Amino acid sequence: MEYKIDKTKFANDPLYETLAALQKSLEQLNLQLYVVGACARDIVMKVLNVPASARRTIDIDVAIALDNWEMFDKVSELLQQNHFKKDPYAKQKFYYKGKDGTNDYEVDVVPFGPLANNEVIGWPPEGNPEMSVRCFEDVMKEADTIIVDGNVRFCIASLSGQFLIKLDAWIDRHLKTDKDARDMFYIIDNFYWTSIVDKFPPPEQVTNSDAPAFDDFVAGAQWIASELRSLLSDEHCAYYVDFINSELSLEDNSKLVQHLV
Repeated sequence: MEYKIDKTKFANDPLYETLAALQKSLEQLNLQLYVVGACARDIVMKVLNVPASARRTIDIDVAIALDNWEMFDKVSELLQQNHFKKDPYAKQKFYYKGKDGTNDYEVDVVPFGPLANNEVIGWPPEGNPEMSVRCFEDVMKEADTIIVDGNVRFCIASLSGQFLIKLDAWIDRHLKTDKDARDMFYIIDNFYWTSIVDKFPPPEQVTNSDAPAFDDFVAGAQWIASELRSLLSDEHCAYYVDFINSELSLEDNSKLVQHLV
């Protein structure tokens, strides 16, 4: 789907300028800009008129499909030619300074696609830190397009796709933080009552027949699962089903359940 939003509603000039510079840079290599992470969540909620998450973000994660690490080096060079400063210590991190040097927006670049090794990104030359990009290609095939002021254009994962990206992030780093579970909970909690509610079936069709009453949280979770089932490859669907069943078998000892609760 395609969504248009006014810059005034976007209400974040530094981010707008950063996205414009990212788009300009990637267009030179004929690469698509995908916004992911907490920033993607906040943008989608603005578009869908949903109250903002209590967990705010002041940086942006962008995903780029790349064939090899040489392409990543070219992206890095182009960004630096377009007023981005490379972080000397974090290979994926840049800061957009702007033409006049008054901006300082942090950008994390997440490459995915053929350069990944067994669906995991390991930054060369050491091959670490590692990050799973298992679901990225499935999710990005159905990404929505966001156009700000008819000028800045980028793609963003659907809410169900964002939930899945957050689940992968939780699997990677749940021993260090529960923020990904908080984001997953927020998406489920708001999923049913978005402004695109006309795409959903009526409550009686998404609620278990033995449920005592309609529950919008349960209905949202069920609809996310339904969308993901059609989005994922059979192999990936089986992986996530096995993972969820494994967590459910742990009952109260499941870290995922504990973090969501």
